[in-house]
Amino acid sequence: MKNLKKVIPVRHGDYDRNTGALTEKGKAEIQELAEAICSLIGDLRPAVIFTSTRQRAKETTAIIEEKIVGTTRVECDFLTGDDFTDGDLALESILKSITDDHQAVIIVTHFEAPSGVVHAFSNKKFTNPFRRKTIPTGTGFVLCMETGEIKQIPS
Repeated sequence: MKNLKKVIPVRHGDYDRNTGALTEKGKAEIQELAEAICSLIGDLRPAVIFTSTRQRAKETTAIIEEKIVGTTRVECDFLTGDDFTDGDLALESILKSITDDHQAVIIVTHFEAPSGVVHAFSNKKFTNPFRRKTIPTGTGFVLCMETGEIKQIPS
């Protein structure tokens, strides 16, 4: 992971509770988020996207992939929950999958998990900046590995 510059955990877009598919609102959220991610990572390559296997996460990933050419997708059954803590199987598996060549890592997951990803990679206490338990759909964070700066996207 010596070349890793950016870690970007995101929550999937708004979705239909009956079908699991992204709604039009969700697709618009992720289009905006994908554009923000694209400008933030610039030409950092290779980039890898770890995604939950749930339909809403896979659709979110597909929209991001349209904007960021040259990514590699890794689907992970263990990213379907809302918890992502240090020592968890998810973190260990992701860390093992990141090579020294990877410069950007995007993790598409659910609920509160983006906060846990930031905490796990930065070793900093990270509190959800929203007044509710879960992170809003279509929201992410970017962690700059060189400076430790954490920024919400889209801002």
